Amino acid sequence: MLIVLIGCRCSGKTSVGKRVASILKWRFIDSDTVIQEQTGQSVEEIVATGGWQAFRKEEEKAIKQLAMLDKTVLATGGGAILKPANTELLRKHGVLIWLKADIATIKNRMKQDSKTDSQRPGLTEMGSIEEIETVLLERTPHYRNTAHYTIDTSKKSIDEIADEIVMIIKQRAFEK
Repeated sequence: MLIVLIGCRCSGKTSVGKRVASILKWRFIDSDTVIQEQTGQSVEEIVATGGWQAFRKEEEKAIKQLAMLDKTVLATGGGAILKPANTELLRKHGVLIWLKADIATIKNRMKQDSKTDSQRPGLTEMGSIEEIETVLLERTPHYRNTAHYTIDTSKKSIDEIADEIVMIIKQRAFEK
């Protein structure tokens, strides 16, 4: 089984994903990390040299590989769901869980994260923190239509969210 965490930047995909993987004794993979390892460039460098289109192309290649994994928790980039080929592949092979958070929570988390600038370059001219409302407005329908399950992470701890995901997975396994 593949658990795929989708959602906006700073919604908790990496932190929660690591915790879920630890509980289940599965491996955790962050698709952005795989892209960086395969290209030898940071997300910021890929975007600076080839734009977001170049990054999305690398992301699609990575997702083709990652979607086939078993006993894995996969944290995807916030925009991975924008390409229909990605969503079809991930839904076919995985259980997609949308970790959603309110705008204030996302902005606060981004300000506190030292990796925001290098790992989360702006998607628009506004800058990464200022653009959150615009990005969420555009992506929310994609997240909603792609996810099998939705968990609001705004007021929950990493452990609470991870426990909720583990319950979902155990329930799905029991139903099969």
